[in-house]
Amino acid sequence: MTPIGRSLRATSIDELPQFWNVLRGEMSLVGPRPALPDEVAQFDEELLDRVSVKPGITGLWQVEARDNPSFHAYRRLDLFYVDNWSVAMDVTILAATFGVVIRRAIRTLRGGSEILRLGKHEQSSSDPAPARITPLVPAPVGDAGAARG
Repeated sequence: MTPIGRSLRATSIDELPQFWNVLRGEMSLVGPRPALPDEVAQFDEELLDRVSVKPGITGLWQVEARDNPSFHAYRRLDLFYVDNWSVAMDVTILAATFGVVIRRAIRTLRGGSEILRLGKHEQSSSDPAPARITPLVPAPVGDAGAARG
């Protein structure tokens, strides 16, 4: 990835063209990220519930697990969103997204893009700890969390 591309990604400017899809009614501001058709073909019956809502530019996965490529996290957060949707949750996700984007932009502008180059979970010793957001989704507990995937 080029330095310019890394900056565009870190600041989420690369997401701006998707607002056109929102204006056309194809997407929502908040919702599960759009899945590719070959991904949807592999969804089990429970995960197909996520296609019952419009895909969104941002969602729970983006604010809670953006640096966690785990399919388990993706599945759990998308199904939690579908099962518990509310206007209040959407407003909370939008606010959290704004905070995440601002923090990443500041880190990038300060030269903190080094964090992005180091890897998803590594950090140089001179960088401050990343800001933590309060989780919107309760962590799975015992078998209750395993039931969702």
